[in-house]
Amino acid sequence: MDMKHEAAGAAVHPLKDMMQRHETLFAETGCYSGVTDLALKARDPLGYESFNVRLRSLVVGARETSRKISASPGVREVGESVVALFTPDGDSIALSTGIVIHVHTLSRFIKWMLAHDYELDPGIAEGDIFANNDPFVSDVHQADLMTVTPIFWEGALIGWAGAVCHEIEIGGVVGGANMATTAERFGNGLTVTAEKIGQNDTVRKDYYLRAEYNLRTPIFWILDQKAMVSACLDVREKVAELIAEYGIDYYLQATRELIEEGRRGHLERMKSMTVPGRYRVPAFTAHMLQGRAGVPPFCPDLMSVIPLEVTIAPDGVMSVSIDGVGPQTMTPYNATVTAFEGVLFVALTPWPAGLLIRYPGEQVAVVLVVERETHAKHPRLAPPTDNQIAAPRVGQ
Repeated sequence: MDMKHEAAGAAVHPLKDMMQRHETLFAETGCYSGVTDLALKARDPLGYESFNVRLRSLVVGARETSRKISASPGVREVGESVVALFTPDGDSIALSTGIVIHVHTLSRFIKWMLAHDYELDPGIAEGDIFANNDPFVSDVHQADLMTVTPIFWEGALIGWAGAVCHEIEIGGVVGGANMATTAERFGNGLTVTAEKIGQNDTVRKDYYLRAEYNLRTPIFWILDQKAMVSACLDVREKVAELIAEYGIDYYLQATRELIEEGRRGHLERMKSMTVPGRYRVPAFTAHMLQGRAGVPPFCPDLMSVIPLEVTIAPDGVMSVSIDGVGPQTMTPYNATVTAFEGVLFVALTPWPAGLLIRYPGEQVAVVLVVERETHAKHPRLAPPTDNQIAAPRVGQ
């Protein structure tokens, strides 16, 4: 692949087209972004691995530094944060220690903005800051606030820096981070839906005012937001130093090779540590909601079943299906596609994949099959979206 042309393409061609082109290349070649040969690794394996370690260390360092200079107790003491680096079209290159459930949600956030033409409106420029905590865009739940900033080199967007912090208060119907009594998204608290919250590396004043007027303890949200911006700017500066040392062509090619190597490594571990076949197990749970304090009167008692089926192919590809899980319900127990994917990545991190220090934003080694439902029955649950999933519960 001509990586110099790729760098120019980031400036000439819309990022949305780049994202679609890379998806086509994967479909045609079976390799991430059409990378069939790990040329840089073969030519200089030590230099290649040194570059990989530098990427890993810069996101870990950014996370640790941001925790010390500005963060809530949940982030500073408990460590509820993560920092990551992404390709121009939103695929994960390197992930820090921390809450690894967001290896995919940050990627989805970037891809959602590109798919919804953010290049045109509100625009993507150097120094812009974007935030999101809406699970129907990309998130696990609204307590996880995420921030991304674009990385430019000589006028071309060549990547993204991202960070997530788990907020300990989100302004919902009850205090705290998890709303266990609301049956609608409208009771979940302060919602930031893929918004541009800052320019020129500075968060807008009105964004902080919204936090102050809508949260019980806004200082924690504001501190975490500053910590995430700090981490993203730190990553951006360190990436610029790497490019100055290695060159933009090497950076673009090496990051895609690292992702492809991660895909291949995952498949090899799957083949060596698992037995091909189909594995099925249903999970059952009950939720007694009627009459509980704080629960809306229209919430039903709920008996739940999750029909999980995992298929492992001889080539190592794993398909995870919850087809038949049932429609969304007027209860607190619903999920989006990205929430389910995040939990899946948490399960894959210790077994069998090992520590996922690099992994493509789109699941190129794991296939997820879910039943997609409309919101015709309960339109108040959430707006129709390409990120909707039937609730992992069954009951009326």
